[in-house]
Amino acid sequence: MMCSFARLSLCLLCLSLASSLHASGWNTLVVGDIQADTLPPEHPAWRSADRAIAQALIERGFDVFDKSALGLVSDCEAAACEGYKQADFVRLARELNRTARQPMDLMVVYSVTVTTRSGPGVDRVQVRLPGKMVDIDTGRLVDQWDGSLMEFVEPAQGCVDGCLRQWLADRARQGGQELGAVLAEKLAAYVREFYFRLDLRDFTPGEREAILAGLRAAPDYRQGALRELGSGARTREWLHHRVTASYELATPLRAGALRQRVEGLIEQAGARGSVSLRGSDSLQDMHLEAVRQGFPYAGRYTAGLISPLLLGLLAFIAWRYRLYDRTAADLASTDRPSEGLRFLDQTPLPGLPRRGRWTALREDWQRRMAEADSALKRAEAALDRVELDEAGQALAQAATAASDHPRLPALQARLQKQSEAADLLIKARAVIDEDPSRASKWLHQARALDPSLAEPIGELIEQAEAHLRSTVLTRHRQAAEAALKDEQWLRAASQAGQALFAIRGLEHFDADAQALTSLRDQALARITPQRGDAHGTGDLKDTWLLTGDEIQVGRARGVMPGAITMNYKRISRVGKQLRIKREGGRLFAVDPGSTHGSMADDVLLANGQPRRLSAEAVVALGGGREPPRPGAARLIIEVPEDASASAIVRLDRFQLKLLNSDDLALAWPTMREDVGRCWLLVRDGLPVHAAADRIVPGRPAGDEPGLLIGHDDGYWAAPIDDTPDERVCLDGEVLAGRTPLAEGVMIQLGDRRMQLQGDAV
Repeated sequence: MMCSFARLSLCLLCLSLASSLHASGWNTLVVGDIQADTLPPEHPAWRSADRAIAQALIERGFDVFDKSALGLVSDCEAAACEGYKQADFVRLARELNRTARQPMDLMVVYSVTVTTRSGPGVDRVQVRLPGKMVDIDTGRLVDQWDGSLMEFVEPAQGCVDGCLRQWLADRARQGGQELGAVLAEKLAAYVREFYFRLDLRDFTPGEREAILAGLRAAPDYRQGALRELGSGARTREWLHHRVTASYELATPLRAGALRQRVEGLIEQAGARGSVSLRGSDSLQDMHLEAVRQGFPYAGRYTAGLISPLLLGLLAFIAWRYRLYDRTAADLASTDRPSEGLRFLDQTPLPGLPRRGRWTALREDWQRRMAEADSALKRAEAALDRVELDEAGQALAQAATAASDHPRLPALQARLQKQSEAADLLIKARAVIDEDPSRASKWLHQARALDPSLAEPIGELIEQAEAHLRSTVLTRHRQAAEAALKDEQWLRAASQAGQALFAIRGLEHFDADAQALTSLRDQALARITPQRGDAHGTGDLKDTWLLTGDEIQVGRARGVMPGAITMNYKRISRVGKQLRIKREGGRLFAVDPGSTHGSMADDVLLANGQPRRLSAEAVVALGGGREPPRPGAARLIIEVPEDASASAIVRLDRFQLKLLNSDDLALAWPTMREDVGRCWLLVRDGLPVHAAADRIVPGRPAGDEPGLLIGHDDGYWAAPIDDTPDERVCLDGEVLAGRTPLAEGVMIQLGDRRMQLQGDAV
């Protein structure tokens, strides 16, 4: 019974609906193969032969699929049913076997051919059933035959057409019965074997040998059925090896059963692994891959790794206990029980017991904290009663018991403030008549330190301020007004400034401050300040004040206006060696391309690139460019922190003492005169102060008198820290506040005097 190739595919897919088959027999499908030399598909011989073959197989214990129930009918023409190959039938059957619960094992392919041999008056006919048997799983040809043993038989006389068709069908049925019986006998003796490729990956050598031994010990194993493909690969890992190898295995087991067997052998070998099956649509064998999972030799690694870890853990616990105990002992020798208690709240290691010594320490520290709490309560009560001596004694006891008590610093600070307030109150009462201004300021400070003294201090403040207004303010205001009338501008500014300083920071003097400020502003407006470069005279000799935004530094004989000069032959002339520029309230050093270069703080200045000057910079001139070397002429440029646009410039004397004096005399003939000079780059206030025998630039180190000199719209002077000093005077008047310096004004710093003379040369 035949059909077209498309219908055969559809019919084979329906085979999954077949009934349960016998477990030990072959699941067989009988298929007719129509060729060009066979009977046409509609001939009844096909059906007779097909039924006879199937019936003979069924009688001998084989399961045969019923094609009629599956819809396989002979309705295709010969031309459409020709040319189907063995591989086509096998491929279609394998497609069905992927999903069928009972797959097909064997396909019997046969043909029905008729051969006529003509003789004298008689025609003999031979009906042959050539064909083959194909194992669907392996694709192997089980057997084949050509049917040539069938006899030539003479049909009945006159049997033509329908009679002949029926005669041929009977002959085909007879041949099918004989063919089915022969096929059954051959299949009973046929041993089916499936060929698999088995890959064992990442197993240890022992595990691999155990799996192979299990395969060879199976009852269905045939000698030589397992052979290795290639030499495999071995990889070293820590304390073991991993082996990967491939094998070819011939076995009667199907893929699923073989997979279960390999999984069982892996488990028996004490390993964990996954087994995957890879099939193929061709006639090639199946492929199983077993991959080792997990970490082998767990016991070996446990002994090799856990033991050192346990030893390390024990050592760590001992170290932690030792460190904890030593820290506790160190804290026990101090007076910081609060820190000790916080430390004991931490455990050396969670879950481990504590030593009895630590419990004793905790009890001692808790006792000391209780003593400190009691002393602090007494101190706080004494401070509330303003009994400072008693409070000091209580705080000392608390510090002895627990110097790190959290409340101790606050009470100590409170005692300090109340003590300072008491001292200020005593001092203010002592000078309230002689110096009401200072007394008022001390009283305000005392009230800020100790608010509890607000009431008694308030009465004293009123008394001091009244006395201040009636004496100091009146005297200075009247003197300022008289000086204005006499056109004594410096005296007027001084008197008004001293009065303003006396009431600075005090309450209830706003109107007085406005009046005094007006008087001082009137006086200052009448003073014309000196402008431009200048040099100091008197006790400020050899000091030049430069006010320009760009100061030239270079070689020249003597002094040059607006420049810093020295007659050192290795530096370039003025304008070619170095420039000090003032930009944005800061100072920069620029080398315009000198012959021997300039170095600022041991860094060679690039041509035309500015370098900022700050703090105390050292600029060395004329040393050399290749390689960079500092020259003998070294300028120390001191830039005050609060006056970044001003600087004090000197030549380094100490460095010159280290050089050869004879060589210097030739290269620098005016060295002594040049080193004795000082230059002030004046913009913001630069400090000068009185020294032992002269006035020198710089802030005083002790109680020496000093002032600030600056220049914007002209020269001005101001007290250091804005505090008038009776030793600092302008034309005999105390300097009180910023004051313009008129040309020729005499500046007095204690016993030292100086003037600024315009045009530095």
